This record gives sequence, C-alpha cells and structure tokens, in this order.
Amino acid sequence: MTFNQVAAIPEPETYALLLAGLGMLGFMARRRLNNRV
Repeated sequence: MTFNQVAAIPEPETYALLLAGLGMLGFMARRRLNNRV
C-alpha cells in the first residue's frame, strides 16, 4: 500500500470550489435575511 502525500498548497481547483461554496452560502443567507423584512 502506498500513501500519497497531501500537497501543502492546495490546487487552484480546490480554491475555486471552496470560494464557490462560500459564495453560495453567503448568497442564500442574504436572500433569507432580505425575505424576512
């Protein structure tokens, strides 16, 4: 069995997915707050 080392610096795709996820969460949170008022 061989274990691949985890890269210390994540690949650009990882950052893209992370930013997209956070953006969606922020967008949904803003829509919910705006709908209450």
